[in-house]
Amino acid sequence: MTQTTPDVAVDAPPTTIDRLLDWWADRHPARTAHVVPGVGELTYGRWRHRALVAAAGLRARGVGPGTRVALVFPRRAIADFAVCLVAVHRVGAVAVLLPDDGTGEDLGRLTRACRPGAVVAPRTAAGRLAGLGAPVLASEDLEQEGPVPTATPSAADPDGFATVVFTSGTTGEPKAVAMRHADITHELDTRLPRFARGEFGGTLLHSFPLSVPVGQWAAQAPLLRGLRGVAMPEFNPSAFLDLVHRYEVTETAMVPAMAAAMRDLVARRRPQSSPLRRITIGSARSPLPALRTLRELFPDAAIVVDYSSTESGWAGTAVEYHDGYQPGTVGRPHPGCAVRIVDEEGAPLPTGLVGTVELMLPPGVPPRSYLADPVATAATFRGRWVRMADLGYLDTDGCLHLTARTKDVVHIGGRKVSCPEVEHVFEDFPGVREAAAFPFADRILGEELGVAVIADGQVSVDDLRRHAAARLSAHKVPTRIVQVDEFPRTGNGKVRKDRLTRLVAPAARTGAGAGGDVAAVLLDAVREVLGVPDATVERSLVELGASSVDAIRIYHRVTEAVGAEFDVALLFDAEPLAELAQRIDAAAGAGT
Repeated sequence: MTQTTPDVAVDAPPTTIDRLLDWWADRHPARTAHVVPGVGELTYGRWRHRALVAAAGLRARGVGPGTRVALVFPRRAIADFAVCLVAVHRVGAVAVLLPDDGTGEDLGRLTRACRPGAVVAPRTAAGRLAGLGAPVLASEDLEQEGPVPTATPSAADPDGFATVVFTSGTTGEPKAVAMRHADITHELDTRLPRFARGEFGGTLLHSFPLSVPVGQWAAQAPLLRGLRGVAMPEFNPSAFLDLVHRYEVTETAMVPAMAAAMRDLVARRRPQSSPLRRITIGSARSPLPALRTLRELFPDAAIVVDYSSTESGWAGTAVEYHDGYQPGTVGRPHPGCAVRIVDEEGAPLPTGLVGTVELMLPPGVPPRSYLADPVATAATFRGRWVRMADLGYLDTDGCLHLTARTKDVVHIGGRKVSCPEVEHVFEDFPGVREAAAFPFADRILGEELGVAVIADGQVSVDDLRRHAAARLSAHKVPTRIVQVDEFPRTGNGKVRKDRLTRLVAPAARTGAGAGGDVAAVLLDAVREVLGVPDATVERSLVELGASSVDAIRIYHRVTEAVGAEFDVALLFDAEPLAELAQRIDAAAGAGT
């Protein structure tokens, strides 16, 4: 079936995604927009037809301007998602993107925050979504074949809200971020003339959840960038390389975890020329080992580290990875944007001083906001400036360097420790692919520092600790070091550090007990905490240069080993470790 719409002049670009699809379908109906290997393809013409049918189905079910419609689709259904996303906009409704793999509790919390009037999902998912408090509409039912209304003008308000996307929640509860149509269609006036001349954007390979901002971008990239999108339902390193060549992929976007997962391919696949010209990596901190892996696999591609957030959108920075790249460097502002560093009161700080990062939106982009949360909106969106959840500084060349998340700083005994600083040190250890430093509760210090690492093969915890002790101040060396096979992550690849704390719960050690060899236990603890392998029982903690934080860390290790408490004040006396062990043994035996 052919659907005609009025021609849209190049000098008057469409103002909403559904109108933009009309533009493409009128000019390039047979051109492929989306490909899912093994599933099928979607052309611009078919995309528009299906979206118009789905829009009619939504209207018939009472969905109209202002209605919030939750979309819950897996990656393999990106074509269906793209159809329904355009259909929602066509009827003037607002699309709310929810994770298809979320638990009932997680989805319930998100829907309570956004209160959708309807939920659209594949029929196979309808059953588990029935308890979300809104009618569940199967996408297949919306697209029942039938005549498309001859007049289906767009009801979307170009100045109104288009989409709601939730933040990752790594620094607290996920927040619902609302964006307007003019935000999504920014820069069309510069791109559309190229598309009209047949200058398209190549092929994009991606594997992102459709509920995250970059997933939405991938679904809309054929409209906004003229790209043919190739979607991987599940990321697989070997399949990724094969798809690059099969579909002549020119660019891709990934999170660092994907790059890290490709490490094993380096030894098995020799670097070879490929059509891939650009790799954008972002959404989370980029470890050096992951960047090096990409360089080894794709020596001819530009590897671009991109920095932005769900809140900042177009506002961000970028830098191309190169020899000598320093971890934490995220580059200079995108065209039309700006970056500044502010103190706790919001006053700008001079070059070189660490403070909170703020990004400025380019002209013409409306600021985003938190849905139904004016207080949080006012704290983050400050005119055209967006306050980030990161600490950093600007160098003399205007390049931004990140030092930590605002909630990625651990306070140990009154001193601050940046988790990224610690992570960079551990990732410099041979064989370590990625490290995640995180705080955990301590009954005396309040917070302590742990680190989990993913490595090639088994690594020695003692070697890791010595490596860190040689490069970090003593109070920055983690007290708990664990090796894991993988990290718990959010949908867009960020590490869920709140879930790592369970890895460092104090373990029951083989206790010496009262009357046991407390001296040996104490000496082991001193050597471990202070990083002094040749310490002897004839020396005191004062002689060995132990700080108050060191003393408390030693205290924890000894009490765990002997299975009894003693007065921590004993460790602050300037006496040899042998005499100190006797006093600890006596105190532990007395049950003090």
